[in-house]
Amino acid sequence: MLCVLPLPSPARAAPAPALVQPALVQCPTPGCNTPLRPGRVAAHLLRCPVLAEIRRQEAQTWFVRGVNTGEGGEDEPEEPLTMEAASLLEASLERRSGTLWHAPASSALPDGLGVNERKRERHRLQRRAIAEQLAELGALGRGRCIVELGAGNGELSLAVAEAHRDAVRSDTLVLLDQGSKPKGRSGHGRLAADTALEGHFASVTRLKVGLEHVDLAALREEVAPSSSGLVVLAKHLCGAASDYALRASVAASVAASADPLELLLATCCHHRCSWRDFVNRPSLRSAGLADGAWGPRCGIEIIPSHAHRKS
Repeated sequence: MLCVLPLPSPARAAPAPALVQPALVQCPTPGCNTPLRPGRVAAHLLRCPVLAEIRRQEAQTWFVRGVNTGEGGEDEPEEPLTMEAASLLEASLERRSGTLWHAPASSALPDGLGVNERKRERHRLQRRAIAEQLAELGALGRGRCIVELGAGNGELSLAVAEAHRDAVRSDTLVLLDQGSKPKGRSGHGRLAADTALEGHFASVTRLKVGLEHVDLAALREEVAPSSSGLVVLAKHLCGAASDYALRASVAASVAASADPLELLLATCCHHRCSWRDFVNRPSLRSAGLADGAWGPRCGIEIIPSHAHRKS
């Protein structure tokens, strides 16, 4: 009789213990967010591109950290503005204000446009309106330094240049934005108008920096020291950036009191305005805003109705 015995199974090695990977951390440089092993942070900082860019900015004569913010001012009040108080404040500001320079662009749009077409046409009308106002103010030509804030793709400056080709040939243009220059082309137009702008202005400079850190007087002295005046313009300058622009422009005007200053801003995102950065808190108080009564409602409803009017 043949007897078959099962062979003993080979001994299996115990599984190796899983290696515990250390939790990743982010680069401590604001705006970088690169995930790193804890032991690699110091080495990364030596070649961090965001940190290198910050250091290049800080080395510029026109860079002064926080120069246009409301630092050192009052803290944000905790209590929001009530509906009744908002109505009273808005009525008070209406009585103090003049008339609109332009009707809102949305009211001039033709019927039958799709959502995207309507948006593009609204932006085109807004750019045209700003170009018309600059010409009406006599703010173009004669070797001025024009600074577009929140420049993005530079389409606003291009609209001004195309509408007033002869006037801007002697002017210097500075495109200032906290983001990088857009690259390539979109499906409906230019993403960056820099190349086209170079054919219109005497010189074009693009700077990537937050407006809150820019000394406009020093910037003008660096890029256009012989300019005859300063022109500051922006379309859709978001929230507190409008306050930064006003502080920067007033400081530049004081520094060069003999030269004219033209300032034309189209504001947006009023819910992002803050009490700390708002440039004229006494004006709101004199119109009836009680201390502590501030909130998104004030930014959304009160500031637009006041800011869009010629005082």
